[in-house]
Amino acid sequence: MNTNKTNDQLIRNRSANFIIVWSMIYGALHLYWTLGGGGYPFLNEDLELFAAIITYLPPQVGSSLFVILCVVGLLVGVVIRRPDRVIPKWFILTFLWGTVVALLFFVTDSSMIAAKAYAFLLIFQFNWLMLNQIICIIGAFLFGFAAIAYQRKMRNACQRCGRSENQKPKFLVRWGKWITYIAVVAPLPYAISR
Repeated sequence: MNTNKTNDQLIRNRSANFIIVWSMIYGALHLYWTLGGGGYPFLNEDLELFAAIITYLPPQVGSSLFVILCVVGLLVGVVIRRPDRVIPKWFILTFLWGTVVALLFFVTDSSMIAAKAYAFLLIFQFNWLMLNQIICIIGAFLFGFAAIAYQRKMRNACQRCGRSENQKPKFLVRWGKWITYIAVVAPLPYAISR
């Protein structure tokens, strides 16, 4: 377990820097779309029922919501970097995890799932809508990594493994070997019957 404080701070600052940069770039794009720029990606044209939830909002409202989300993300990233806390930690964690959920479940649509299914055959249509969804998924991962790093900081745990000084391993770590054996053996009766 690595308890080197400078290394832990470097990891936390790196994750905060990533959400700051993502929020600045994606917020600037949505500010452009809020002001009436072309190329807004969340339009419900073809998918109708299977479209992303955000596509049901008008472009001005949807892009304004993303501008607010990105400004708050920028502020949270700055607060995570600094040791003095201005915003309560419950708000920071709620915002980070809420952003992960919003970007993963309200932005992606069925075209992304279909593209994953046909990706290895190279017969899917790659367009701006698809690229925008990939950018949002990357943002969700960045916010998730920042949330994990911040949670570890709040518990005074190692930024790499998540354990504190005198903490014994979690249940899944202790029983992981046996759980893996069960997962290997569990499908055998079905496989033998086929």
